[in-house]
Amino acid sequence: MTVKAILDAKGGSVITIEPTASLEQAAKILAERRIGALVVTGPEQRIVGIVSERDVVAMLAARGCHALDVPLTAAMAPIARCGYSDYAVVDKVFSIPRMQPPLPKQSAAE
Repeated sequence: MTVKAILDAKGGSVITIEPTASLEQAAKILAERRIGALVVTGPEQRIVGIVSERDVVAMLAARGCHALDVPLTAAMAPIARCGYSDYAVVDKVFSIPRMQPPLPKQSAAE
């Protein structure tokens, strides 16, 4: 399966969010749109990162409900990689390193 085949089936629209938005705002959009990730765009709609359901869960696990107030800059993966529509999905999924934001250290008692 190629990236093009997926885009043909789901459509080519991309949902974006600003880096100053909160993790709560991102989670609401992800749930409402039933999608797994948002492209984070800065000035002039330039891509500055991506935030996924996994990023939301990781921040909630690390910071509890206080994570919902955190700006996306603290939760997003800072690098978005690009590919071509004729790439095989398996090739791209396994060739892109996932950059996770560092999580704050907590003791087991917290």
